[in-house]
Amino acid sequence: MFNPKLFNSRIDPVNLKVTDSKGVVNYVENYWFINSSSMMVKLALAPNLIAGVYDGNLVVNLCKDDPALCKQSYLDQSWVLPYRFNVRSRSNLTQLSPMPKASDWTTEQGSVSHNAYVPEKIDPSRINLRFFYPLYNYNYLDMWVKDGIFYTTAPIARAPDDLSAKRSLNAIDEMNGKMRWSTILADSLSGIFMGDDVFYGLTDELYGNNNRYRLVARELSTGAVRNSSPIYYDYFESGIYDDKAIYKNNSATEMMEKISGNDFSIQWSSPNAKYSDSGLPALDSKHIYYVNSAAGGKTNLLILDRNSGALKTAIDIGDEISTYQGVHGTAIVCDANNVAVSNRSVKVVDLVRSKLSYELRFEHGVACSGSTLYGVSSSGVEARNLNDGSAAWTWSFPEDDVAFSEREYLGSNLVLFENLIFVRLAQQIYAIDLKTHKTVWRHRLGENAGRGSIAVSKNGVLYTQGSMEIQDQVNQARGVFAFNLK
Repeated sequence: MFNPKLFNSRIDPVNLKVTDSKGVVNYVENYWFINSSSMMVKLALAPNLIAGVYDGNLVVNLCKDDPALCKQSYLDQSWVLPYRFNVRSRSNLTQLSPMPKASDWTTEQGSVSHNAYVPEKIDPSRINLRFFYPLYNYNYLDMWVKDGIFYTTAPIARAPDDLSAKRSLNAIDEMNGKMRWSTILADSLSGIFMGDDVFYGLTDELYGNNNRYRLVARELSTGAVRNSSPIYYDYFESGIYDDKAIYKNNSATEMMEKISGNDFSIQWSSPNAKYSDSGLPALDSKHIYYVNSAAGGKTNLLILDRNSGALKTAIDIGDEISTYQGVHGTAIVCDANNVAVSNRSVKVVDLVRSKLSYELRFEHGVACSGSTLYGVSSSGVEARNLNDGSAAWTWSFPEDDVAFSEREYLGSNLVLFENLIFVRLAQQIYAIDLKTHKTVWRHRLGENAGRGSIAVSKNGVLYTQGSMEIQDQVNQARGVFAFNLK
């Protein structure tokens, strides 16, 4: 029992002593009084505990003198408090194997079709945290996955929230959750995309008073430079890679080009695909789909032959698409009959009738497969019938999370599977069942995780950024979550 006669709250110190004979509790991290009769205590567990359930007793004393001695106790006798701690592992490094129909996440929206669709069925009861890798970040991270290695850019911070920090490209082995290598990127390096054994990016060279940009290939195994293009590009001219070739804009020739992924030699230039500040092209087995601006503020969806670059057709899709980050839209191949063009709005084009079908107001990134188009609106994740844009169903944003801040979308791209669709908001990531339209899995990403992205590997590992919320190591707690999907 507490003995108030020994205690004067105005002048007498109260020192807390907590002991645990089993060594599960390592030390008292902090404590404070809530009121005259209640105290809040923060305990630190031993750092080497393995996953499991631990039972024991804490012996608690309130001391006027040094708690290591505690010869002057405020208690008639120590309090004995039983405990049970369920310690969960931060990693579950199960054996990995490829999902039969999946592919790696190597460009915007995952693949060269940009439809964010992974043709696999996921059991939500089997989703679990594979590992968390501490990696400083302050905002949206670029993410790719290739042959069992997760790649992401991140700033190298010299101080918390240092927005001027240099960036690094980091290669993390998804088998063991450890860093393979990290390389500092040039300040101006932009437009990164993945090849077979290399990644590509634009890096600047000073030419007089101006900067010029070469396309550089770096080895995926080490980050070392392999070679660079003989010609220069604008800094925003990213591209996509498929079947040993790169498809990208060229501002010098004002054309869409197909160039060798090995030596950057030009295989064809399309005079009909006049250069404009458009988003990425999309590919299927035969065609390239590319958005460019026409005269009078109009926009066309161009369809080119993939092998020759010859123009198959140009479809008028109406007024210029509202710009997002300086581009006019990335093409998305939904099926053989429909292509979407996505920015702040989404235009769906009927390829059979060669005309614009409809337009929807969706936020960054949509997903599509079969007969359904998915996107994020101001009220939630919406499913629309692909043929006519009519509403199918809506998953409303949870009340205990944040989707928008002053009209800015704080969520992620969508990732679609056969039976689930994933989205992350400011604080949690969610899996939504496509039949019941209900949340079947969620995981907290931190109080201030902010806007982020999602990527998926062919081995069935899903990645997104967040924080483990370690209060005394705020910066170190930021990083990347990796979740097993099978």
